[in-house]
Amino acid sequence: MVNVPMTRKNGFTLAELLIVIAIIAILIVLGLMNVGGQRIKANDVKRKTDVYKLKNAIEEYHNDHDTFPPDGTIICGGAGLAPYLQQVPCDPKNPTARVSYGYFPSAETGGYRVCTILEDVSDPAITDAGCGGTDGCGVGGGYNYCLASGTTASAVGTTDQAAGGTTPTPTPGGSIPTPTPTPGTQYQGNFACNSVGVCKSYDYPQCKGCLVSYPTLDCGGTQCSDPDLWCTDILAPNCP
Repeated sequence: MVNVPMTRKNGFTLAELLIVIAIIAILIVLGLMNVGGQRIKANDVKRKTDVYKLKNAIEEYHNDHDTFPPDGTIICGGAGLAPYLQQVPCDPKNPTARVSYGYFPSAETGGYRVCTILEDVSDPAITDAGCGGTDGCGVGGGYNYCLASGTTASAVGTTDQAAGGTTPTPTPGGSIPTPTPTPGTQYQGNFACNSVGVCKSYDYPQCKGCLVSYPTLDCGGTQCSDPDLWCTDILAPNCP
């Protein structure tokens, strides 16, 4: 009788299958994390854009009515700011929930804040807006990014500026002294390019060596790409 050798069939062992499954699972998790991160960034970009649009509409309302809109005006999907803004935008995270942005008019100061909650808590815009502390922007509700009117940020209920922080203490006998502007300076608002070329909010741009300031949070678009327009961030004499 002729003995026919047995041929061993090649295949995956259980250990090999488990390794392949584990690798696939890791790749899926990484893919989901990347998608989630991009979604968060996209949502936060929309939030900043919406808040900026709301601020512009509120300012236009003020120009026509000599007062800011009353509380309850900024309702998701509403027309409280028409014709300046035909429809009030909603937070993008859950469109079906129709979550409104925060609006906090202050009768005490005659100013306001319009706020949102950025999902990316590492976004430097939170700190630049003065909302990086444990109290956020100081208005409750978990808001960590606000735009507003006025020139200073102060305590809860008395806020006037781009976000949290404290009101500068006036010097005895009068208001905070303002340094003499350097020839060629142009101050148009509270936003300026800091010493590393990032647009941020200042209580007093002229006190931090800023030659130019802007009324909008983008510092005029591409202006921060020019180092000649950067602030020194060195406190000027007689400044708070």
